[in-house]
Amino acid sequence: MRVEETREEDVTILSFTGEIDTYAVSDLKDLLKRLLGDGHLKLVLDLSDLSYLCSAGIATLITMSERVHSRGGRMAICGIQGQVKETLRILQLDRTSTVLGMFRSLEDALEDMQEP
Repeated sequence: MRVEETREEDVTILSFTGEIDTYAVSDLKDLLKRLLGDGHLKLVLDLSDLSYLCSAGIATLITMSERVHSRGGRMAICGIQGQVKETLRILQLDRTSTVLGMFRSLEDALEDMQEP
């Protein structure tokens, strides 16, 4: 797993490449906890170049999304495709109404972050 961190106004964008497997989950947790601890309350995770997401990774995304929301922040996921998209569909987590705010594109996710 590789992650590129960028900012657009008050939104932190994390662009993932590769795989989030059981070995990478602790790095994912540490990264999201660090950002939350540093006060980053608007997070967009761009998964368009992610080829695999294990169940522990999904659980981490859900847990961290709940933590962000409990602090008054927002977390969105975008660019889901391939096996990752199919896995989230099977788990019925592919709808924007779930705890994981999901968007087709980075632009859609960023637009949603600017809404009150």
